[in-house]
Amino acid sequence: LSNPSNSNGGATLDSPPNIAVLTIFNDDVAFRFSSASYSVSESAGSANITVERLGETENGVSVNFATSDGTAIGDFQPDYTPTNGSLTFNPGETTKTFVVSIVNDPVVEDNETVNLSLSNATNPNGTATLDSPSTAVLTILNEDVAFRFSSSSYTVSESGVATIEVQRLGDTTGTAAVNFATSDGTPSPTTAPATAGSDYVAATGVLSFGPGETTKTFGVGIIPDTIPERPVNPVGHAALATPDTAVLTILNDDVVFHFSRGAYVVHENDGTATIEVSRIGDTANDVSVDYATVGGGTATAGSDYLATSGRLTFSPGRTTQSFDVTILDDLGPESHETVNLLLRDPVNPVGHAALATPDTAVLTILNDDVVFHFSRGA
Repeated sequence: LSNPSNSNGGATLDSPPNIAVLTIFNDDVAFRFSSASYSVSESAGSANITVERLGETENGVSVNFATSDGTAIGDFQPDYTPTNGSLTFNPGETTKTFVVSIVNDPVVEDNETVNLSLSNATNPNGTATLDSPSTAVLTILNEDVAFRFSSSSYTVSESGVATIEVQRLGDTTGTAAVNFATSDGTPSPTTAPATAGSDYVAATGVLSFGPGETTKTFGVGIIPDTIPERPVNPVGHAALATPDTAVLTILNDDVVFHFSRGAYVVHENDGTATIEVSRIGDTANDVSVDYATVGGGTATAGSDYLATSGRLTFSPGRTTQSFDVTILDDLGPESHETVNLLLRDPVNPVGHAALATPDTAVLTILNDDVVFHFSRGA
């Protein structure tokens, strides 16, 4: 207060309080994730996601949460269990958590992501908003490993040692091990079986991979001689580079074909499903394999999809090819349906061609139609 006046007499300011404080109580709240990114090991089983409340804490408030697919799948052969709901903060509470369940499958795959989101912030006594980050990403860390040879063919001179490389795929954070062994080959019109002890030194053992290690090697010793002979090979077909020399060339010209996956998924309204086929082994030549959709699934050719067949030709250096299956989008609600896929008649003009597992696969058509009706007629 200041400058008192009185038209009929004196006016003064009394002793304090002649100054007062007005406190404006903030009743606004905001919600956000505690982090924009979370991670969880596939074997952990679940991930705890924390949501924070900012601002006023004297009243009960709430916010909705939900998950959605990133690269992880939640509805068919799932990587996680989709979830949604509402988090209610009681007076004084500033954090809440919800749980995302993780499916631990044995498939070697890349790390996968789940999208997280907040919505519908509610405050009965004031304003409620979403602060940043109101969306987040949960990364599922793959812990599975697989081993393979770095190549399907190796070459070595008769007096040398073949160095064979083995690769580890998938998780590399821990230790892992795989056994290896050699065995005598089988005869053919152009090759003789190699014999351990006379043509090569048998090798067995364990390759141990430390954290971060992705490759290991082992050696196969070749025993030299001066006797002219047909090519020999402890692991596959072989030919001599120069038949009049004492050089053994282990050349694998075999190929195998398989589907890249045993199961494929497509939504009914996607229009097409792209199916990938892989070639393993020799990549120096043109090879081919036939494909077809076949009966036995629950989907019907002509109404759910268009039957197809054909031949995939792999040019030199090409390790994958694909074909499309046309999906017919009908309007009737129905269960998910399946189409059986088949590989057959592999062709390799310079060597052996075979089919490897999976040489059959299943394409699942996910129905996306819905129907509405009155719960009662009267």
